[in-house]
Amino acid sequence: MTEQATAAKRETRTRILDAALRLFQHNGFEKTTMRHIAKEAGMAVGAAYYYFKSKDELVLAFYEQTGEEALRYNLESIAQSKDFKVRFRAILTYKLQQLAPYRTLVSVLARNAAEIGNPLSPFSPQTKTIREDAMGLIEAAIDGSNLKVAKQLRPVLPKLLWFYQMGIIFFWSQDISAQQQRTEQLMDHSLTMLMRLMRLSDLPLMSGVNRHVIKLIRLIEGVQSPSNHATDS
Repeated sequence: MTEQATAAKRETRTRILDAALRLFQHNGFEKTTMRHIAKEAGMAVGAAYYYFKSKDELVLAFYEQTGEEALRYNLESIAQSKDFKVRFRAILTYKLQQLAPYRTLVSVLARNAAEIGNPLSPFSPQTKTIREDAMGLIEAAIDGSNLKVAKQLRPVLPKLLWFYQMGIIFFWSQDISAQQQRTEQLMDHSLTMLMRLMRLSDLPLMSGVNRHVIKLIRLIEGVQSPSNHATDS
């Protein structure tokens, strides 16, 4: 495929995705059909299906697009501060800014979060790469920062903070306060608490708590070994 053809294909995909997002936001995800999306994009239904086989594929493309944009933006912003709280808060803020134009859609998609079998769940096999990229961004924010945390917690910290990020997004998607000010307050208070807990995690008396935190993360991931239940205290 020539460079010109590749660019044309990419432009068409973007046109279809933009049309789908407009309709999802204004008409609702369930009510919007691929036929509606094709018409909005100014093309035949068959042509739209050539690029995206379903609405789910369109949403996954939306996830990928926002993830790539977040990675580019935040890798630049991370270099501007060594303060991990500043770095991580910037990641959270940018993500909410990205999602803000599609808040109605996100509030619907958030209901799929707990259904791991749903391909649109952030915990599904279909979103694994997107999930890992988001954790990779958090890892980049941790590296070279001033964050102090227990050595045993360090390997699972990107996962723990990604779970926290998902919680913030879900809360924001349901927040009916003016300009989602409650979400801002939640981030302020919870981040302060998180920073303090991570600093305290390095104390000897916290080692037992740290083990249980790791255990909980593994349970959430669904990979906790039954034998660990008998040996962990």
